[in-house]
Amino acid sequence: MRPAGLLILAVLSAWAAAARADGPAVWIELRTGEDQPPAVRLAAAPNQTLSLEFVNSIYLAPVRETYAINAVQGLILVRIESPCACVFEYYGLEAVNSHNLHRPVGDLSLLSSDYTHHRLKLGDRSVALKDMVGPGERITLKVVVR
Repeated sequence: MRPAGLLILAVLSAWAAAARADGPAVWIELRTGEDQPPAVRLAAAPNQTLSLEFVNSIYLAPVRETYAINAVQGLILVRIESPCACVFEYYGLEAVNSHNLHRPVGDLSLLSSDYTHHRLKLGDRSVALKDMVGPGERITLKVVVR
């Protein structure tokens, strides 16, 4: 093997060892079909949170669902926020402005007739779902550990 090839191999080995030392690589993948490659893949960290913001189609009220990213359980719903009490009743919760929860959901499958107001936020990154999927099409958020 040429010296340059050995150097590249050494650098890749050191990088892989460092990645293992820091823990697993965690990604949030947004998929628009089971047989499709991810439409978006966002690097994340275990226990980092992401939020899904949308307008409830029944009550026309803004909602923010916050999920913890768990390398074993997938997504865990940890908070729901809305100014509309009806939204909480829809979730089967007491009517207040926000709720702290711990509900493992694994993968999150979304189906909406209108994704205009759906936005995923992870750290300083923001993804408008209307740019990824059409009305009435399913999109899945999945935690992937590599």
